[in-house]
Amino acid sequence: MTESCEVSDLKLLRTLQGAKDVKLTSCVVVPRRQQIATATQEGSILLWPLSPGRPRPFRLGGQQGPLTCVAASQSGELLATSSTDATVAVWRNQVGRQLPVVLKVHFSPVRCCDISKDERLVLSASDDKSVKLCSIPERRFTASLLGHSNWVRSAAFSPSAASIVSGGDDKTVRLWDPERKSSLRVWHDCGASVTCVRFSPDEGSVVASCWDSSINIWDVRTHALRQHYGHAHGGSPVTEVCFHPSKDLLLSSSTDRQLRIWDLRTGRPRDTIVGHNRPVHSCSWDETGDHFASCDSGVVHFWSSPSSSTLSGDAGQSQADEQQEEQQEREANPAPVEPSKRQEQLIVEMPQQPEQLQDFAAASLPADEGCLLENRAACQAGAPMTPQLLQAAWAGAPALPYVAAKVSPSTDTLPESAARLMEQLVTQMDVLTSALQALESRLEKTEAVTAEVAGLLRAKR
Repeated sequence: MTESCEVSDLKLLRTLQGAKDVKLTSCVVVPRRQQIATATQEGSILLWPLSPGRPRPFRLGGQQGPLTCVAASQSGELLATSSTDATVAVWRNQVGRQLPVVLKVHFSPVRCCDISKDERLVLSASDDKSVKLCSIPERRFTASLLGHSNWVRSAAFSPSAASIVSGGDDKTVRLWDPERKSSLRVWHDCGASVTCVRFSPDEGSVVASCWDSSINIWDVRTHALRQHYGHAHGGSPVTEVCFHPSKDLLLSSSTDRQLRIWDLRTGRPRDTIVGHNRPVHSCSWDETGDHFASCDSGVVHFWSSPSSSTLSGDAGQSQADEQQEEQQEREANPAPVEPSKRQEQLIVEMPQQPEQLQDFAAASLPADEGCLLENRAACQAGAPMTPQLLQAAWAGAPALPYVAAKVSPSTDTLPESAARLMEQLVTQMDVLTSALQALESRLEKTEAVTAEVAGLLRAKR
């Protein structure tokens, strides 16, 4: 099945769909191969060639449990998959029957895997609270990275494989030195379980997405929190994030059935993309950044992103014109100057969805965040969204199947000091809740021991 439509600067090039009983869990664009690899709940990889026509996927199967992650090496020669059967499998990216290298070094389901630049190491993150390294040529375990106090949901090599980052249900993100097998840094800025961690292409930043819909970006050198996006997807969990290979952009996917492209220079969402009818599990740029893929449980979408000329040329000229107009307007109507947002630590809180649209919050586009091309005049006039438009945004109506909406900067964001205060309050409430739960558990044990002692005393009498 192949579809094509274009809205704004984004274009849906293909929609890939296999058998109805095959459920997808993860996807990655394979470098230098014109392929998309997807992991399935049936324990197999589906390799989709991006050739013209209606290509049929090639299947690689070898693990018993559902696959949780699929990763590709930088050369595209190797593929790795993690599974709930506590194994990691490494495949040669070639057509034909083959037996994968299957490594079983965990005792619990493996949630994530990655391959080093030199293709000699594969890492895995597991529910056994560990990150482990294995040698691919020697097919053996080499090291454990211990420190997490709960399930590890995600881990990744840096592009040079000089560092490793991991995150999990203990709400921490950890930076590791794989040579010394030691932790370099622990960040405690996440307020919920970490769903995905990634390095930037220059290895200067680390990003983490969380179950509470937040996205955090840290500076690897100074270890400072550079950017925080609260309610990045309106309150829905963010499932995956990935840096653009060459530009200051970040792609995120969510259970709200949307993808968003973030401009990291301005700290604002640049595009909101609606095209899935189910929660989006995964997203991935290609090596050039000209395309990206996204998948839900049923389909894979392959998109073209805005061309570099659009970003650097037309967009730059448009921004210059807008800045010149704003300068002229400020000179004509002097107004208090807002504090600069170009700070080392940028805190952005996305506005909440309106109460009257709560039923559609999983996938609808509020009027203040963007509008469809056909309804641009109504959106600019501030008219409420019609039921037809909401239905299109929710289920992908035939007339308006896919939306790539430009998101205008919100004027309702909280001041930075207020955002920080709210984050501190949430963190303190979590600590207080944990302390109360521990106290309650101790009281229950004390009551049980007291009852047992009282029973013994009565028996002696």
